[in-house]
Amino acid sequence: MAAWSNKKPNCVVTWGTLAVLGESTRSFPTSGDVKVRRFTYWVPDEDMRSTRARTLAVQMDNTFRNLFDTRFEDGVRKTKAIVAITGLLLEGDKTMNDLAELNDDLYRFLGEGG
Repeated sequence: MAAWSNKKPNCVVTWGTLAVLGESTRSFPTSGDVKVRRFTYWVPDEDMRSTRARTLAVQMDNTFRNLFDTRFEDGVRKTKAIVAITGLLLEGDKTMNDLAELNDDLYRFLGEGG
């Protein structure tokens, strides 16, 4: 797994998006290892958690593309990105850094080559 860094657009944009959406209130340096089950969408009821995870994935996608002018990587479309993000968000032991790495595979963030 790549290191959590404020020099990586995928880390900064993932963290900033989660902060704006009210999912995490931690500072950037302490956020990489936060497990997704610590985000505010995580609730005990599995059906509700699934719905909330998909909603968060849609919100993240919209924020990335509309606020941060992020583009999809080649071969990625909106549905694929939302399904992938939702899947990770349902794995409680995944971390914010894991989510940032997945987002890096799905999106081309400003400041990245290509």
